[in-house]
Amino acid sequence: MRIEEEYQNIVVEYLDGLCVIDESIRFTAIEPSLYLSSERQKGRKKKMGVRPGFPDLLIVMPPMLFFIEMKKENSTITNEQPNVFPKIQECNVPVFIAHDPIEALDIIHDMMDKTGRNNFI
Repeated sequence: MRIEEEYQNIVVEYLDGLCVIDESIRFTAIEPSLYLSSERQKGRKKKMGVRPGFPDLLIVMPPMLFFIEMKKENSTITNEQPNVFPKIQECNVPVFIAHDPIEALDIIHDMMDKTGRNNFI
């Protein structure tokens, strides 16, 4: 398992717990378009609408919506992400990059503060 995937699993587990506490919070992972896929799987994903460059996690925390891209320390965004991230941000949807689970949880907590959910952390 890639370290970024391990990091994301930790964040997903935390988000699952938040969804139990606050049923208005929702999230999903955006399936990678190319990672470790056979040519057949790449074609299947493309037909399904999976496109490269989207961040790893989409989090809905009404009235906010935001993305988190998980990266291991010292890794950079993919070639497609500099084209996709600004388009998302043009829609007033923040895109954050977290280099470890603690950084991702800090982002989530900041967004919880902004949405008035800081009372149950």
